Amino acid sequence: MDQCKVEQGNLFMRFSARVLELCWQHRVPATLEHPTCSRLWLCPPIQALRRKPHVTVVNTHYCAWGKPFKEPTAFLGVYIALDRVGARKCLSKRLCHFTQRPHVPVQGHRQDGTWRSGWKQCYPPALCKALAKCFYDFEVQTIAYQFQR
Repeated sequence: MDQCKVEQGNLFMRFSARVLELCWQHRVPATLEHPTCSRLWLCPPIQALRRKPHVTVVNTHYCAWGKPFKEPTAFLGVYIALDRVGARKCLSKRLCHFTQRPHVPVQGHRQDGTWRSGWKQCYPPALCKALAKCFYDFEVQTIAYQFQR
């Protein structure tokens, strides 16, 4: 891999970890998404975040949200319950648990000549709605807590 890309990736990782750390310090809900197999999850700043209270990591699969490929991905949540996201996982390797069709490989080109990996660039709308609901639930919980005091 090109050294410049590695350095740039490390810079973005450290920046993301710092932003998430600030969110944690100020009790602001936040998420970070990356493929489950990514080395990002092994980096010391991310590992340090994962050990903090009120920080969780959930795994899901893109096929669970309407994409034709499985692609395991993980979400780190700071002060936010991501159970809605983590509850949806494909339990099958060959046939999709949700569509009963074979998973489409992400490698290679589509029929129109574009890279299949481009599919991963956009979150499926159902996943976006689930994430938005997680943030909404946090806000409702915060308001409810204020009424209880």
